Amino acid sequence: MYSEMTKNNVKSIFFLFVFLGLIGVFAGIIGLLFSNIRVSFWIFGISLGIITLIFVISSWLAVKQSHGVQLEDSSHPRAKKARQLTESLSITLGLPTPKLYYIPDRAPNAFAGGLSPKKSFIGVTHGLLTEMDNNELEGVIAHELAHIINFDVRYKMVVFSAVFLFWGILDILALASRGKGNPLVLLLLLATLLVYPWVLIAQAASSRTREYAADVTSVDITRYPEGLAQALTKIKEYAGSYDLTPNHSVASLHFINPFRATGGWVDSLLSTHPPVDKRIERLRAFGF
Repeated sequence: MYSEMTKNNVKSIFFLFVFLGLIGVFAGIIGLLFSNIRVSFWIFGISLGIITLIFVISSWLAVKQSHGVQLEDSSHPRAKKARQLTESLSITLGLPTPKLYYIPDRAPNAFAGGLSPKKSFIGVTHGLLTEMDNNELEGVIAHELAHIINFDVRYKMVVFSAVFLFWGILDILALASRGKGNPLVLLLLLATLLVYPWVLIAQAASSRTREYAADVTSVDITRYPEGLAQALTKIKEYAGSYDLTPNHSVASLHFINPFRATGGWVDSLLSTHPPVDKRIERLRAFGF
């Protein structure tokens, strides 16, 4: 467990430096377009300030992007059971009980976030509380707690901040390129589109390994791999059929990818989650 924490802290720092490097390249391109190196420093400084702000409020943003509200007993008939399972598992792990948020979506899913175990949270959808039996719900919650104890959530918040910033830049440039079709804005949009895939690839590769590790940790906690396997079997049927359109910046936080896989090598390269069938196969290979 401690080795996973150390690895994730190192990866968080590494990804941060890679991302800052990409921002530096982006700022440099803008400076060249303006023929003024000062513009590059200004862009880099402003971007650094924005991503710092996003990181600080990333937990709040992730919940808001998912339309989450704090889970109350009145939120759902099984809200109390979800709270009891979370408290029980947290006590077993020696963790502070994370806050629970209710996502009003009929598709079953969950995600964890926060900057540290003391400031962590778990979001659960209406569909998760409705469709899962107790063993399946316990498996999913244990999986999310695994992300917290392995410090995956901190790394995911760094990635979330980076992706959120890039989507914001793309939206602004796309709007600015309409109408008069300013060639400078179009060049900036092209530069952003060239940089952004590398952020996605780095995010996806690290996220897939973390999902496998969280599945293993969940089984170590519950000692019942079939509960998580059955939950995955149910949840995969809902991918791509959400009431609320998932936001790309929070997709990697979820228990299962909220977007339906299209297949092919590009999808495999950019997917933030391993294939569900492979996760189920690995879980059922445990000898309990």
